[in-house]
Amino acid sequence: MKKTIVIVAVLVIGLGLIILIYNPDNRTHIGILGDYTTTTTTSSVDAFRAAELAINELNSVNDKYYFTRYDLSSYSNNNKLVDDLEKDGVEVIVGPVTSSLFLSFEKQLKSLEIPIFLIAVSSDKINGQVDNLFRLTDTTMTQVKATIEALDKHIKSEHLSIYYTEINSGYSEPFARDVEDEARALGISVDVIEVGSLEDELVRKQLLQSTESDCSLIIAGAGQAGIIAQLIATNNLDMNILLTSWAKEDRTIEYTRTIENNLYILSSPPAYKTLELEMFISMLNDDENLNYSNSAYYAYEVVYFVDSIIEEVNSNKAKDIINYVNGLNRYSGRFNEFDFDGTGDGGRGYGLMKIVNGDYEYVVEKLN
Repeated sequence: MKKTIVIVAVLVIGLGLIILIYNPDNRTHIGILGDYTTTTTTSSVDAFRAAELAINELNSVNDKYYFTRYDLSSYSNNNKLVDDLEKDGVEVIVGPVTSSLFLSFEKQLKSLEIPIFLIAVSSDKINGQVDNLFRLTDTTMTQVKATIEALDKHIKSEHLSIYYTEINSGYSEPFARDVEDEARALGISVDVIEVGSLEDELVRKQLLQSTESDCSLIIAGAGQAGIIAQLIATNNLDMNILLTSWAKEDRTIEYTRTIENNLYILSSPPAYKTLELEMFISMLNDDENLNYSNSAYYAYEVVYFVDSIIEEVNSNKAKDIINYVNGLNRYSGRFNEFDFDGTGDGGRGYGLMKIVNGDYEYVVEKLN
């Protein structure tokens, strides 16, 4: 990565100091936020590598960005993150990847006066707000409504068990409760179960128990969803299983190969530019040794979204970007088109897929 040379000139006027900072190549400094410990998931690492790839592609045409990676797991004091971002002169933020990560740093990130482009954050806590937060990911409530439509009209569940993971309970539990409320309103019987550490033998035994439910909804990422599905299916052979969209990765297919239950998963609708997306996935697998995932996809799309906006408004300042994005109705990205709501939130809605013979197949291309 090319280093930026910064010249600092200090003028002494009276008793005061005026510090002028000059960046000779006038590149935009992007801070990429994530949790890179990979303790439970590789989503942040996948997103970082995809974002880095997109930045390098853009710089190969016109060298206009440089970036710094910030590991959120290293900040025991969240305010220190703000200090580091300001000290380093970060002008645009890409990340974090997940809602749980964002919610952990929400107060600090909102205090910044720079544009923040979230990667795969769907939390409803920032819905409908005119602020410096922007995203291409559908809101949680959009996925809740898609989940209910899938359960009611396609899976036709009458007794639902909802499993959400303790490790992400700040986000997954509200999602579970919203689905519970909507399902009960339709007359569906619902049980809600919090899943602790999968290394705990008692937790695994609980998941192995047989149940009267005809469907299980698993609210977890790819690293845990497939394992939870395996355990639940062991003694519930006729049960339908539904996974949320952030479990849609190759690992989920690997972890569920032995499951004979009907296995459904929420997903984005088919790509607007199908051939281009297929070429991108192939390139990730063959050239970058990176498995395609939602986090990698959104990180790549988001970086190009950032570039499109900065080029359009000829500015990387939050006030200019807010005015422009809030006036957007639709954005045509690298692979898909995104509809916007007037407050910086974009999205595409959801479809319903089924895992068949080790692959994802659409049952319904568009639920909402």
